[in-house]
Amino acid sequence: MDIPVREPTSRPDDVADIRPLRISVFGRLELRRGDELLPRLGSARAESLLVYLLLRADQTRARQRIAGELWPESTESQARTNLRNVLHLLRHALPGVEHYLEVDARVLGWRSRDSSVDAWEMRAAVARAREAERASAARIAALRDAAACYRGDLLEDCIDEWLTTPRDRYRDLYFQVLRDLVGALVERGEHVDAIRLGRELVHRDPLNEDHHRLLLDAHHRAGDRAGALRAYHEYATVIEHELGVEPSPDMRRRYAEVAGAGAMDGTRVGARAAVQSVAATAARLVGRDDEWTALRRCWQAAMDGRGQLVLVTGEPGIGKTRLAEELGRLCTQGGHAVAQARSFPDAGDLGYGVVVSWLRGTRTDSWVRTAPTRDRMALARLLPELDVPEEHWWRADFDRLQLFEAAVGALTHTDRPLLLVADDAQWMDAPSVELIHYLLRSPQARHVLLVATVRLEELGTRHPLTDVVDALRADDRVTEVPLGRFGRAHTAELARLTLGAALDAEDTDALFAESEGNPLFVVETLRSGWHAGVPHEISPKLHAVTSARLRRLPVPARELLDTACCIGGSFSAAVVGAAAGVDEATLVEGLDILWRSGVIREHGIDAYDFSHNKIRDVAYAGLSPAARRHVHLRVAEALVHTEREGSGAVSGEVAAHFERAGRPLDAIRWYERAAERAQHRFADAEAVRLLDRARSLVPALPPDLAPPTEFEILSRSPIVVGTVKGYESDDLVAVLDRASELAESLECELSAPVLRCLTMTRLCRDDFVGARQSIGQLRDAASRTGDRGLDLEAQYLGGVAALWAGDLASARELLERTAHGLPPDLRTEHLVRFGQDPGTVCLSRLANTMWFLGDTGTARSLRREAETQARRTGHRATAAVVAIFSALLALDLDDDEDVRSRAADLAGSEGHPYNVAVKARALLGYSAATTGQGAQGVAAIRAAVAACHGRNLAPGFRPTVYRVLVAAHDRAGMTVGGLVAADEALALPGTRIWEPQIRRHRARFLARLGRPHDEVDAELDRAAATADRMGATGPLRAIEETRRQLLGG
Repeated sequence: MDIPVREPTSRPDDVADIRPLRISVFGRLELRRGDELLPRLGSARAESLLVYLLLRADQTRARQRIAGELWPESTESQARTNLRNVLHLLRHALPGVEHYLEVDARVLGWRSRDSSVDAWEMRAAVARAREAERASAARIAALRDAAACYRGDLLEDCIDEWLTTPRDRYRDLYFQVLRDLVGALVERGEHVDAIRLGRELVHRDPLNEDHHRLLLDAHHRAGDRAGALRAYHEYATVIEHELGVEPSPDMRRRYAEVAGAGAMDGTRVGARAAVQSVAATAARLVGRDDEWTALRRCWQAAMDGRGQLVLVTGEPGIGKTRLAEELGRLCTQGGHAVAQARSFPDAGDLGYGVVVSWLRGTRTDSWVRTAPTRDRMALARLLPELDVPEEHWWRADFDRLQLFEAAVGALTHTDRPLLLVADDAQWMDAPSVELIHYLLRSPQARHVLLVATVRLEELGTRHPLTDVVDALRADDRVTEVPLGRFGRAHTAELARLTLGAALDAEDTDALFAESEGNPLFVVETLRSGWHAGVPHEISPKLHAVTSARLRRLPVPARELLDTACCIGGSFSAAVVGAAAGVDEATLVEGLDILWRSGVIREHGIDAYDFSHNKIRDVAYAGLSPAARRHVHLRVAEALVHTEREGSGAVSGEVAAHFERAGRPLDAIRWYERAAERAQHRFADAEAVRLLDRARSLVPALPPDLAPPTEFEILSRSPIVVGTVKGYESDDLVAVLDRASELAESLECELSAPVLRCLTMTRLCRDDFVGARQSIGQLRDAASRTGDRGLDLEAQYLGGVAALWAGDLASARELLERTAHGLPPDLRTEHLVRFGQDPGTVCLSRLANTMWFLGDTGTARSLRREAETQARRTGHRATAAVVAIFSALLALDLDDDEDVRSRAADLAGSEGHPYNVAVKARALLGYSAATTGQGAQGVAAIRAAVAACHGRNLAPGFRPTVYRVLVAAHDRAGMTVGGLVAADEALALPGTRIWEPQIRRHRARFLARLGRPHDEVDAELDRAAATADRMGATGPLRAIEETRRQLLGG
């Protein structure tokens, strides 16, 4: 195809010095001046006009012609008016655009000076490639440059008619570039890149046989027969489902070369033909007309901007996956993006397994090329193939919310309708569920339809997906599509499509009676050898029917089947082959037989999976315990061998297989590694689960290894257990007690994480003596090792302990020392080790301390400094803590407007830890109480109290929430309830720091109830005495002001 080539012209000397304009027209329009990303133009028509001019740079065209091409349905005068209006919008939205425009009353054009456009650069690179020698390094480099320019279809968000032709031409040019590049790479023996680009071609144009042929050949030339076979299987399935045809004779010949001469003989063709009729049901859905209509209606709603969650529910084998896949095919045919994921029980998931599958399925390549470095680094935690150095994973400003934002941005970057399928969602990991909830609540999800197939009977009320479904139901964003069993008529229809002939009435009655209308049971029964008119027996159990069919498979297929069923989830040819210990010929033959028999199917980019989990279960049940252990060991070893170096992506799977192989020590080591990787992904709950699993294996170790191994696991556990379950949780206390017991028996020191969590637990339980003891141990450990960061953390914890104990002078000293003693080179390290910036947090707590000490001016100044540092650091967990203590200072200062402002900021930010979210809820309740909504506000704070479940989620937590509750009653004039709340607060341990303020409010409640002055005065005396013992001048002033207001003196 000849597309004119135009190199960008150089800048004339007489042009004013402005930053060059860089424009990307592939994918979504992006404009940059230098390194600065400019805002979008805000008008689709302005973007369309700009791209129109860019594609015809250095050519002026009559305005009349331009108007006619951009508005073909309008009259000439209206089209010219439209052009004037849009040109005005363009000038307004892109300051300095006059520098590039050539415009007068008759003509309009774009001068290319001082600007570059990816479309220009692509054409220039293609020209260089044409001039270079075939398969030369120069040609490959030019083709790579051309391919890198193409991020997606030309102005992909725009539907203007004029774009159709240039969009198709550039897409075709891109395909030609990739085809040429794959061919050149294969010739030079660079097979890895050739295969990767071949997959890109197949992904973008899945019905193009040339692309599949290139991918197959690239695998074959690389000596990867199994990969070549997988490429053929994928193509054969796609065109069978989409077009109802077979691959061409040429493709079948190549398939025969890969699979061996026997692949084309009558026996194998017949085997595949026996199950092709099952695939023929893809042409229609049997017995699901109403459900299919409901699903299509939901997809139309997503296209219209009303994205939602659809639950396709029903028993195993009822057709949930089949229905979701049919919707996927419909969307693919319409040119829409589809990504599928499948969950598995006990898969050793590190967290976000479903999201990872989606990210790989939507092929985020184009997004990655232009995404901010920060987002790419965040996603590298999930996608090791992004090749971001691991040291960048620990950037100080990374947190879970950043990972969520990056993942959502990658999935929705085109702002076009997207179908996400989550198969077997009852086994979905909790981090994936949390990210899905975030996705569906985000504005970017307006065109996202998430279809989850789920067995409700296995979901349960405690499954995290249940909470998400309930929350989305409240917003009317959930549709359930339940699937029931077939009746007799639909059973007969499915049998007819499967066999290619109708059953007689007697056979239909027998089949329906035994299968009870379960579609999978029907199909498996027919696959097992049923033929109409032939004597038969039907087993009443699906297990027996499927088992009989699997036993009849040829030996090569049985060898692979035994291994594949032990893997547990999807599997690559490399892993199953290595674990089975078969040569390449046997691997290829076995995979082909399993595929042709309908036992397995393609999955993801380059893997296989069982066509139904029940088939996997039947195959696994057929292995003896000894055989299972042997295979699991082989699978673990194969995964270790094939794992991407250092990624740890399959560490959880490796651990699970070692466990099932009866190798507990190996399993423990890999579970520990998996837990560390889960923490990298901010999947703390998964990390706790993995460490618990490791600890459960300790009793299986030899007596001399068990105690030190358990101690090592416990040393890794406290921080993540405290994060997930709270510092006062029974689980964390049990971990700390057991670690202390083992340290004593092993005569070794507790680790710094254990000591830190021990301190936090004791503070949460108001055990200030015990907290000081563990802080002293931390200081000793820091002194022995010269660990400055640990020493600062010990100082910080000492300041916190002193503050909550009411020792304000010590709190000030320790917090000042920590706030100003943290060297810049330790800040990032400290964030990694302890999860917050102690310097900034100390400044914030020091501000509160200074108010207690009576220095309001310094308190305000320190608060401003802490907030400035929090913004500069960009670490959201630190910023949230600062915001909480800033709001509490505003509360002490009686500045209700400031409290409302800070509470609103907290509520408007997503992704807070549970304890921060609870305090934010309490502060929002206070805000409501100060604006005439007393009952609602107090109820919200009471809900925050209940969310504590009778415990401190962090030091001083419940007393702080009660302090807000008592103040809210006072502001709302709710006297009786306020007195009750004050008495509840004073009955709590750990209220020392808040006791003066709570008693001050209590005195106000007594006065409003008309109690004697002596009783009110006595309460104020108690408040003042408590404040005086602490040296709390700030509360003393407030108390005396209240005394003057209530008692007049």
